[in-house]
Amino acid sequence: SPRMADTKKQLKIATGAVNRTRKEVNSYKKEADKLKDKLEALKASGADEHDVRKQEELIAESASMVTDSERRLETVVDELQQQVTAASGEGEDVTSSEEYTNAQAALAPPQ
Repeated sequence: SPRMADTKKQLKIATGAVNRTRKEVNSYKKEADKLKDKLEALKASGADEHDVRKQEELIAESASMVTDSERRLETVVDELQQQVTAASGEGEDVTSSEEYTNAQAALAPPQ
């Protein structure tokens, strides 16, 4: 039915958003770790105070990107959870679909 096709399409879109945003969060976290390592190296090498401060600013900026992306992830996960809950009442054609399975996998906490 058109409604079922629409449900699957919405699940697919929301699942993509969760997976993309999760990758983004991980990428920002890796970047933040690299910046912190670089700061430690600067301090250890007795780098110029200005360079150290500049690096600390980059770290603060990076931390804010992590926070923002984590907040976005929470939002898209909530939206997907609501869609999965709604879809679960739409019968086996939806709940046995690849879209539904992928949506549930995206909601499972990453290992």
